[in-house]
Amino acid sequence: MEIEIDNSVKKWIVRFRTNSKKSTIEVRNKGVFEINSPLDISRYQKEIIEAVTPFI
Repeated sequence: MEIEIDNSVKKWIVRFRTNSKKSTIEVRNKGVFEINSPLDISRYQKEIIEAVTPFI
């Protein structure tokens, strides 16, 4: 799953990936973070907000 802010530019901001072994969330220009539960996403909320804010 990818969250795109501007469809005309087609640049991704946040990517969520999962497979049988792990789930990760990748925040553009901030890094890739492994998550084990939805609560883990809250640990990275600062990075997510910083990545999305310029596009709002």
